[in-house]
Amino acid sequence: MFSDVFQTVGDAISDLLVIELILSASDWNVEMWNHQYTDLPNRQLKIHVSSTLNQNCLWKNCRRELSTGSC
Repeated sequence: MFSDVFQTVGDAISDLLVIELILSASDWNVEMWNHQYTDLPNRQLKIHVSSTLNQNCLWKNCRRELSTGSC
């Protein structure tokens, strides 16, 4: 369990250092980067289907469709 925690923390620190490196190479700081970021509202909808057994995942289209062909 602890090895998973250490790996996750290590990955997060590595990501932070890469971002810092990219910002430094671009002559930006964290405040400038944060100023460019606009948080958009998240909207999730729940779609009710009659049966989840007849769903196929189409990886080519990256979406789920019913096996009958209708969404």
